Amino acid sequence: MRLFKQASKKGGIASDVVHLLTRLAKRTGCRVVCEGIETDNEFSFALNSGTHMMQGYLFSPAIADFLPAETYKRHIESLRKKFLQRALGNERKKNIVLREIKQLVKHLQQALQTDFNLNELAALPFEENGILGFYICNNEGDQISSSFVFSQGKWFENHKEYGFNWSWRPYFYQILALDYNQACDEPIASDIYRDFDTDKLCKTLSIRIDEERILLVDIIAFMS
Repeated sequence: MRLFKQASKKGGIASDVVHLLTRLAKRTGCRVVCEGIETDNEFSFALNSGTHMMQGYLFSPAIADFLPAETYKRHIESLRKKFLQRALGNERKKNIVLREIKQLVKHLQQALQTDFNLNELAALPFEENGILGFYICNNEGDQISSSFVFSQGKWFENHKEYGFNWSWRPYFYQILALDYNQACDEPIASDIYRDFDTDKLCKTLSIRIDEERILLVDIIAFMS
């Protein structure tokens, strides 16, 4: 219960752990029960985490006798409607941002088909839309470019990961498995991960530049 309350209030690692536990429960066919639900926010977080059942003062204090289930029906319906409206609002905002990101990734993809000018690219709203940086790999998964990181309106070149092999990452071999036109048209997204250097929750998008090269773009992950 302490872990859940910390996760619902502060997010961070506690939230990651709760989501991982509920994903594990789903994979293994277990039901998740949350104790100590006291606020609308905790109710929403529990639903968003995949909780099956809840108990707490939000519904009723502890009493000696069980009341009919219908006693709580209208209250729970109201809470669910609030959750749905909030979730819809969040999803619509994410969809708008993701459309912007895809347009910028396509612009980057086209620019990299020829000699590109980093200063010209820096004029585009990459940072405002959560794009952190990019790099290029060959079909074997070897990184054949520097990592270009965007910060404070400028691109910075980092040679540290040049030559690394990323072929074992799902978002890499999944893009290889697509036919050429598909791989050039729609980015594939990784699962959410926490970046070691920045401690930010991120995703990586992969998309083909041409028959020999694949573009990998790191972006901020958008959580509900």
